[in-house]
Amino acid sequence: MATEIRSTTGCWTCKVRRKKCPEEKPTCTVCSSLRLECGGYGPRPDWMDGGAKEMEKLAKIRESVKDITNQKKRAAMKRRHMHKDEQKKLDNGLRVNNLLTPDTSPVPIAPPQEQIFSPSRNKPLLIDGPPPGLTPEGTAAYVTQNESVLLMHYLDYVFPCQFRFYQPSLEDGGRGWLLSLLMQTKPLYYAACSLAAYHRQMRYCLEGGMNRSCYTIEALHLQYDVAIMELRKYLEVLISSDRVRTLAEDVQLLSSIVLLISIEGFISNTETWQVHLAASISIFHDISKRIRDITIHKQGTTPHRAALSFFSTTLAWYSITSCVTIGPEIFTLCSHQIEAEFIYFDKVIGCENWVMLAIRDIVLLDQWKNKMKTSGQLSVRELVRRGNEIEARLNRDLEKNQVRKQDSDQSRDLRTMDHKSINSIVTSIYHCAAIIYLQVVISGTFPNLPEIRRSVTQSIEAFKALPELEVVNNLIWPLCITGCMAVEEDRDFFRDISIFGNPDDGKFGASKVRVIMEECWRLQRADPSSGEIDWRVAMQSLGFQILLV
Repeated sequence: MATEIRSTTGCWTCKVRRKKCPEEKPTCTVCSSLRLECGGYGPRPDWMDGGAKEMEKLAKIRESVKDITNQKKRAAMKRRHMHKDEQKKLDNGLRVNNLLTPDTSPVPIAPPQEQIFSPSRNKPLLIDGPPPGLTPEGTAAYVTQNESVLLMHYLDYVFPCQFRFYQPSLEDGGRGWLLSLLMQTKPLYYAACSLAAYHRQMRYCLEGGMNRSCYTIEALHLQYDVAIMELRKYLEVLISSDRVRTLAEDVQLLSSIVLLISIEGFISNTETWQVHLAASISIFHDISKRIRDITIHKQGTTPHRAALSFFSTTLAWYSITSCVTIGPEIFTLCSHQIEAEFIYFDKVIGCENWVMLAIRDIVLLDQWKNKMKTSGQLSVRELVRRGNEIEARLNRDLEKNQVRKQDSDQSRDLRTMDHKSINSIVTSIYHCAAIIYLQVVISGTFPNLPEIRRSVTQSIEAFKALPELEVVNNLIWPLCITGCMAVEEDRDFFRDISIFGNPDDGKFGASKVRVIMEECWRLQRADPSSGEIDWRVAMQSLGFQILLV
């Protein structure tokens, strides 16, 4: 009996594989990317007889796909090892005290053609190589056009997906500052192209019916290599120059490295992103010293002013959340810097500043507790007193920021829902996670504690009030903290809500949180009286060193 086909117009190879065909002619890109002989779109081939020949052909195709997939995985693994060496070199350069001016020459047309369009890679990049027979000038123009595709894809799709809550006003100049900065800063430009290449490729693979994202990782690695190369060139100029760098040049460097941090989260679950985080914090310290006597808000709306606010806020967010998930001992961003007048958490991540500042204080309390415990000087009474002060402040501020249910009920669309109403919901979700984290620091990891159960329940209600559940992908840090401390009867909710992440890979979006939550629950069931099993223990058990953003 013939196998069921998904399309009446796709190529015969995709039909027998029961995969969605892009229907590109003369050869579909799915077949070419997998090095398969495309059956074409003409009359039914002889081997597709619904019997023995068809089954034999299908078996050969599956074996070929398996071989190609294994080759891709081996290549990706080799590249990850190479990146570790690159990060060591980058780390050495970034820790130099005198970081000076970047290369301000125009963004080049492209890196060498073979770096981006090597046919031997056989990956479905969506950015095809130049047609044969073009002159050097024609090839350069073709590559420039394709880079423009990636750049616009980043601006139109990737950036809004990464920072869903960022909605700059007309007075702030919209997102024009980002395009201006991208065109001025080569490392930032290629970092953006990296994420765009990954995002386009991921969508292509999923729509094409591929069951894993190994092809998308190769697309990301390819552009990421270029971004790292440009950053190293950038640093060489900074280090070799004798003149004092400008604030604008500092902001360009900070922006480039902060964006690279987000790329590291996609490439692997290793600690390599921590190299970039440490470097960007060092640069931020320098910027903070220089602008201490400058009234930033009086300088007008410029690309570098907007970038300073946006990327400084993003860096502060990365720094705080990484301390909660990895450990408070890596916390290095000073209090007065996080409270700087150009940091607006509500504009970037949708959470009011007062919650993030409270989370910072809980991190500092966690630090203090560990230090006192190690030295044998921990006073439980003092720990509780300090914790109660933070909790009282959190609850006072929450009263001023209650979720406006009437507004959220009137509109369930993120595009039309009042921005302040969305921020109220997001702030409530972060508030609940902060209270849970605080109770874990004070009392231990006991999900049945009344304070923890109450906050988990309130968090569930806030998640349900979201206009679109896909927004969960932008709330994976509070989702992880809250979900790990959920009791048995609440866990199905967190399982269900996390399905809005990427279903094909446990390291991306809300789905990577699902893996951590399941491991935490497993460990808690095995030792319910421990009081020590939290998200950190689960991540250590899984070997994860990931940034939950």
